[in-house]
Parts: sequence; structure tokens; C-alpha cells
Amino acid sequence: MRPEHKRLFIAGVVLTVLVGVSVLALSLRRPEPLYQGRPLSAWAKDLNSPDPAVRSQAGEALRDMGPEAVPILVKSLRTRNWIRELHLKIAPRFSIGLRQKLWPHFRSFYAPMERADAARGLEALGPGAEAAVPALGKALRDRDRSVASQATVALGRIGPAAVSELIGALDEADPSVRSLACSALGTIGPRAARAVPALLEVFKSTERSLPQQASFALTRIGPSAVPALVVALRHPIPRVRALAASTLGSMGLPAKEAVPALLERLKDDQASVREKVIGALGTIMPVAQGVAPALVDTLQDPEPAVRLSALQALLRTGQASDRCLPRLVALLEDEDSKVRGWSAHLLGQMGSKASSAIPALERKLEDRSEFVSEKAQQALQKIRTPAAK
Repeated sequence: MRPEHKRLFIAGVVLTVLVGVSVLALSLRRPEPLYQGRPLSAWAKDLNSPDPAVRSQAGEALRDMGPEAVPILVKSLRTRNWIRELHLKIAPRFSIGLRQKLWPHFRSFYAPMERADAARGLEALGPGAEAAVPALGKALRDRDRSVASQATVALGRIGPAAVSELIGALDEADPSVRSLACSALGTIGPRAARAVPALLEVFKSTERSLPQQASFALTRIGPSAVPALVVALRHPIPRVRALAASTLGSMGLPAKEAVPALLERLKDDQASVREKVIGALGTIMPVAQGVAPALVDTLQDPEPAVRLSALQALLRTGQASDRCLPRLVALLEDEDSKVRGWSAHLLGQMGSKASSAIPALERKLEDRSEFVSEKAQQALQKIRTPAAK
């Protein structure tokens, strides 16, 4: 027998065995519950329909089935993708042409779509699917991203009962699993307060975007995370301090208790931290006592990025006063063109109060940066316009 024919014969035998085993497994399955004459799996599949009405009807059907649906969905979720694993193992032994012939047959036995449908069904059940949390936690680590992503959504919908499982997932070596756990905890929001310490540990990660995802989850958790974030402002790792400040800023007014601690960090020895602290102060409570003067003082920071952050914070808060006028005029000569341009812009926002800055702004009309000259021209128009008074 020629080698190619031999390989084809072996593949045919393997496929025949797989079909037989699959048919036997299907025959031994526990009968699915029915709703309006349709089996559970059909309703679960409808949750992936492009038609919103079909998805809505399917969700309602699964919720009406209630706890009865959970064991069947969990069993489907646990379906081992052994056919796919076998295919991936033996495929390299065959020629490309033979692989292309075999693929359609193997594809029909792939399990991921069924498992993703099961996760969607558990999502529709929400808190009623609490018993499925361990299985969904395992699915969160699935190599198939479609299954893992859908398990993430389901765990988020289940809510507080899933928090312990998600905290455990934050310790996984695989950054994609930790990322999905952050996403689910963010969905749970304030009811995931127990996860705050674990999420703060993620701030130390050097994985791209992972710390930012933990920051987003903490922002969604809200005020209950503020005390721990205040402590993190003194962490020995600069990027942790910077991200703690940024997270507090993202919360806005609910993080107002952090203002005193943020004011202290304006003297941080790292420019990246000072920059984030300024941004946070400008967002959380710009009118709080001591904030505006502190922002004005940072206009003299040695780092251009920090000076720029201070200008933008003052612009957002509308707290520019006569006290900062001399410093804004001085910044028109700054080495950084963005600083010069935004200084001109802020002077324009002050209107006629900045009339003493007109000579300095006129000189900036010839600035080597087009951005600066445009901002200077706009500022002069606002200062000279009666409406600005």
C-alpha cells in the first residue's frame, strides 16, 4: 500500500471510530428539558442569533426554565474538546491536501460552539446559575477564546457569588485569564469589593494593558476601593502609585476622601506620579480647599509633562485666577511648545482679566510653533472681545 493511501486509510478508520463514539455518547446523554416544545440546547443556540427579538425570547425561555437548566448547561460547558485535540495532534502527519479533505469532517464534531452556547445560557440565568460558578471558572481558562470570553460575561452576570472564583483567576500565570477576571469583576462592580486587594496586586504586573484593566475594575467597584487606593499612593513602585492616582481620578467625586492624600503626592519624586496626581485632583474635587493653589504651584514643576497636566487641570476646573497670571505669562516662553500653547489658551479663557498678558501674547504670534501662534491669536481675540468681560 502506498504511504499516502495508508495515511488516508488510517484517517478513515480514526474518523469512523470518532463518529461511533460520538453517536454512543449522544445516545447516553441525559434528556434535555423542553420549553414550548423546544430543547434547552436550541434555546441556548438562539442566544447567539443576530436577531435581537430571537435573543430576547431565548433569554426569557431560559430564565423560565430556571435551576432545571443549570445541570444540563454545566454538562455541556464541561464537554471536553478531545476531537479537536486529536485532530491537532494527528494533522501534522498528513499532507496539506489530506488535511483539507479531513477538516470538514472533524469540524462537525468540534465542541467549542456548544460550550460557548452553554455559557450564554448560564449568562441568561444570571444569579440563578450560581451552581455553575466552578465550571465557568474552569471555562475562563479555556484555550478557546470564544468559550473563555463568554464564560467571563456569564460570571459577571452571576454577580457576588462568582467573586471568589475570579479572585483566584487573578493569580493565574496566563495574563489573558487575569484580564478576563478583571473584566468580570468590573461588571459585578460595587458588589465585588472583596476583590480590591487582589486587583491592586495586578497593578504590579508588567504585562501590557493588564494593570489598566485592573484599574477599570476598581473604578467600577467605586468608593469602597478608595481607602486601599490611598494606601497604594505610597507604594514603593512608581507605576503603582501613578495608577492608583489615575484610578482615583477616574472615579471622580466619589473619591473625594482621597484629596488630602493626593495633595501630599504632588511632591512625589517621580514626574509620572505627579502628572497623574494633578489629573486626578482636577477631576475629583477641583473646588476643594487647597486644590487650586496647589495646581498653580505645579506650573513651576521641572518636568514639561507635569506643567502641561497642571495647565489642563486648571482649564478643566475653571480655577485659573489672578494669582496664576504671572506664571502663565512666564510659561509662554517655556521650552515645550505644548506648554506654551496651552498657557496661551488658558490666558484666553481668563478673558479681560488677562489683559496684562497682551504684549507677551502678541510676541507669540511669531512663535516657531504653529500650534502656539494659533493659540496666541485665539487668546488675543477672547481677551479683546467685550463678551469676555
